[in-house]
Amino acid sequence: MVFRFRIRVHVDDIEVLNKIKKNLGIGVIRIEGNSALFVVSDLNYIREVLLPIFANFPLLTVKALDLEDFIRAIEIKISSPTLKLNSFYLALIAAIKAGMNASRKEIDEKKLASLTNNYSIGPYWFLGFVEGEGTFGIKNLSPYFQIAQHKKSATLLEAVKSFIKFRIPHLVSKPTLKISPSVILNKATGVISCVVSDIDVLYNSIVPFFQDLPFQSRKKIDFLLWVEAVKLHKLGYFYVPAGRKLLITIASSINDNRYSTNPKGSVLPPSQEEIEKIYLIEPPFDINSKESHHKLL
Repeated sequence: MVFRFRIRVHVDDIEVLNKIKKNLGIGVIRIEGNSALFVVSDLNYIREVLLPIFANFPLLTVKALDLEDFIRAIEIKISSPTLKLNSFYLALIAAIKAGMNASRKEIDEKKLASLTNNYSIGPYWFLGFVEGEGTFGIKNLSPYFQIAQHKKSATLLEAVKSFIKFRIPHLVSKPTLKISPSVILNKATGVISCVVSDIDVLYNSIVPFFQDLPFQSRKKIDFLLWVEAVKLHKLGYFYVPAGRKLLITIASSINDNRYSTNPKGSVLPPSQEEIEKIYLIEPPFDINSKESHHKLL
């Protein structure tokens, strides 16, 4: 019976795993297809290095329940007199494993709330969550920010919505400009999305919030290009041919399109020179008026 802790990322983000391995001084890194994995399978390292970290920094997702079960299984393992599990102990651990991770069918909301301190979200946790689960996206040439989870994490998504709404400052103080994320359920996939698409909120809240935080993955590349997409809309450049052309280039070079595993090949983003050239043009909108994007348009 082998206990294993794993972190899986896209192979292009392997540097994140290298940082983790270097800082912890344990584990190995493997490549599996388009994924890179950081793996710790030494039980002593799991107990002495990893578990104290999770004790000091509690998980805030359904993973908190998986961790509790994982620890329970470890305790059964070490309680065996010889550490060599007989059929009784093996059956106990197998039963725990059958209800963990993707196999978990029911969520004990009260237990989860107690384990996560009622989802006490902070900026750095939020950044890490976004790097793994968020999207700085462009759809139909309009930028949006999204976090998606399976519906079993609906309570967490509500906490995320509350964090975005009340904890992220809005730089423009105007009653009509409020952060109001949408929460959308895809009934076909069971995925819930928390989405912000209002240009004023993206420009005045989401962009400055993330600009001050230290990204650890290549999600930062998406973010920086996405920021330019938000600015093109907010300043009105999207509505002139050169700005629209630049936004098309940005939209085709972020997220899945930038990965080395893209079947069509990774798409090069616009150069800094191309971006700066746009801003030499007089801005179509006067944002100093503090009028809404809709009003300016």
